[in-house]
Amino acid sequence: MGMSFRSALDGVVFVLGGA
Repeated sequence: MGMSFRSALDGVVFVLGGA
């Protein structure tokens, strides 16, 4: 669960940060 949440959150941060 922690990894899944971390992975999803990391993806959102990557998109927001990249955009």
